[in-house]
Amino acid sequence: MDKIKLINHSSIFISNEEIGILTDPWYDGFAFNDGWSLLYKNKNEDIDNLLKKTSFIFISHEHPDHFSIKFFKDYEEKIKKNKIKILFQETRDKRVESFLKKKGFHLIILKNMISHDLSKNFKLTLFKQGYMDSSFLLETENFFHLNINDCEFLDRELNIIKKRIVNKNKNLIIYIQFSYAAYRSNDRWLQEAALFKLNRIKKISQQFNSKLVIPFASFIYFCHSENFDLNKHVNTCKKTSLYLNDNDINHCFLYPETDLIDLNTILKNREKILHLNDLSLDFWDKKISNVKLLKYENEPGEILEDNIKEFLHRIRKKNNIYLLMILRYLTFKFFFGDVSIAVNKTDNTYLVNFFEIKKIENFKKKADINLSSDQFNFLLKQTFGFDTMLVSGRLKANNSKGLNKLATSLGFTVMNQSNYGVKIKDLFNKFIFNKIQDTVTRLLTQKS
Repeated sequence: MDKIKLINHSSIFISNEEIGILTDPWYDGFAFNDGWSLLYKNKNEDIDNLLKKTSFIFISHEHPDHFSIKFFKDYEEKIKKNKIKILFQETRDKRVESFLKKKGFHLIILKNMISHDLSKNFKLTLFKQGYMDSSFLLETENFFHLNINDCEFLDRELNIIKKRIVNKNKNLIIYIQFSYAAYRSNDRWLQEAALFKLNRIKKISQQFNSKLVIPFASFIYFCHSENFDLNKHVNTCKKTSLYLNDNDINHCFLYPETDLIDLNTILKNREKILHLNDLSLDFWDKKISNVKLLKYENEPGEILEDNIKEFLHRIRKKNNIYLLMILRYLTFKFFFGDVSIAVNKTDNTYLVNFFEIKKIENFKKKADINLSSDQFNFLLKQTFGFDTMLVSGRLKANNSKGLNKLATSLGFTVMNQSNYGVKIKDLFNKFIFNKIQDTVTRLLTQKS
């Protein structure tokens, strides 16, 4: 008897009589350098009770809305007391693994496409997507649970997952992100990004012939004065539900203030699904209608020289600088070229590339990108700085080429954060080449 419950955002609890698995717990605080806030805040006592029923915590990837350091610090003792095991993918960088081991948690590293028997009727298989994201396929006695969350699987990757399901008489439940989650430079791109997410749900649901789709992983809003405008084209729950109804996709939104839901019961009664969906839509509609600015741009400060040095040192450490130079020359600066960044509320503009960051006096043109000084320093100082900047949406492209120039000049650093780089030995490595291409493409299209 499989039961499920939405806890928050990307956090789903799936259980049977044997065990319970909790995904991506983020219940409090901001994410992406104060760019995101949750639509709903969980009560501490509710999380305490939940952890008493939890056997495993699954972390899909390192983004802070999935791997919340605050959660593991706040509930460290409860996790250990309840002997909860942590499930995480095998990665080239060891940041998450190191943090959890240092804290003394029981960590299980999952290898790609290898099945793990969590209990007699709980078999979990992890599927990596790219170099960071991951999903899982959970097989129970009567169900398959496919937690796709943020993954942007290619058709060939989806077919690999599908092969694990065929010829088995079990209902498939799909859990999938339903709205965009990154900066887009204009209204058209935001609308395209929103539609892309809806079309993706339809495509995957139809491809897998799912019994039920549960949209999730989008219960946030852009909460900063620098990104609040990005909220205007997000896929609300009601907009998403209308689209799925129009395309005959059986679905149900969930909300946190319910008891555990028996899947067998609701799947036998269409009216129960519709009723639960209606309740959930009303719940989230009220939350969305009450969102407000929570963070504001600070007064400008200096772009610290130490941060510039740290940023350039990181690039030299992770990539072959001479290879980057050659590629820059061969592509006439299309790749690895220059991007101009103006600091908000100042007259300061910087010319930025992978080997030099210099302040330009009396810059005559309008800069490609505008950033606040604290976001600029965050970009330079933090390993996840570039990725965080894009996802937080705390920037502004001042022309049609601004985002393109940013992506083609510094987009490769997104790979660096996961310990991949542009190196001579990797020139003929198809995986690395594809990752460079995928990274730039993702940054330049609506697929984020």
